[in-house]
Amino acid sequence: MAAEAAAGVLYRKRLAAAPQERRAELLAGFVAEVERESGGVTRALSLGVVDEVVAPEESRQRIARALADAPESRGRRGNIPL
Repeated sequence: MAAEAAAGVLYRKRLAAAPQERRAELLAGFVAEVERESGGVTRALSLGVVDEVVAPEESRQRIARALADAPESRGRRGNIPL
């Protein structure tokens, strides 16, 4: 999740309570705080937490390829145990 989206989720109540004309300014501050605390995508890549970043326009193809490459069966039983 990008820092702007994360800030929008984490601080949604504060943003909703703020006047409309101040929301962009507050959001920019919250985005900077989230980037400072989490380090962002580049830090996650350098730490090895994230293997690679997939562009949104490529995500559907990548998911389809991963599902096609997945093993056919789940073992002796086809259903998961409940």
